Amino acid sequence: EQLGVTSYAVLYPQDRFGTAMSQVFQDQARMLGASVPVVRGYEVENPPGWTKAVASVLGASGDKNSMNPEPPYQAVFMPDSLFRVQQLAPLFHYFEETRLLFLGPQLWSQGLADAKLEVQYFDLAVFPGAWSPDLNSQSAESLKRGMQEGGGGEPDMWSALGYDFVRFCALLGGGQGSAEGFNRALAEAAARMPWAIAPMHWDGGRLSQDMFVFQPTQSGMVKAELAKIQQTREMRQIRRDERRAQLQEKKNKEAKQ
Repeated sequence: EQLGVTSYAVLYPQDRFGTAMSQVFQDQARMLGASVPVVRGYEVENPPGWTKAVASVLGASGDKNSMNPEPPYQAVFMPDSLFRVQQLAPLFHYFEETRLLFLGPQLWSQGLADAKLEVQYFDLAVFPGAWSPDLNSQSAESLKRGMQEGGGGEPDMWSALGYDFVRFCALLGGGQGSAEGFNRALAEAAARMPWAIAPMHWDGGRLSQDMFVFQPTQSGMVKAELAKIQQTREMRQIRRDERRAQLQEKKNKEAKQ
């Protein structure tokens, strides 16, 4: 919402994870009132076909003397490993589309340390995470202090999840005599819980979580700076307008000859 995104494309690998995540994303986007006008899959084992898949998503012809049509979306969800997305992202730039936001799954955080990221392709990329190493809440600080004193090193998402699970169970207690009572207790405990990970909520037996939003960088994942992302998008829109004007001027000169 803060970036003005109201419409999405989905470019997904045709495997079990990619297909499932594609459907979940489409369902959630439409529940929130957003549109998903373009959905395209690609074969994981056929990298030469990925160029055609990206061209299809963009409606690109590959003609360097004409601009691609304006895409009916502002962001592309790519539920694949960061390794493969590193091969897909440059294809958008090859077709001269540099303004789109790239949205990834939490899976991206796992391969980031060894990614050797080319940052020019990922300065408009974001992905969610349940744990932030830079979180300075009282609960997060207590977890970090406890692990350091116990010789456990730096906490990660799994240690934070375990830490919160134990405390949440203690806060929840027992004695609920019905499913309705248990769900009510879950909702009340979640509202009072001082989370170390991204806060969770229960509503009518359904779980949701306010995930943190990160950007991938060469030094790891950092909290996304939405204002900086928006500024970059605006600058690239200016460059696209300039490119369109250059091509039109070229066409006008050729028509006079």
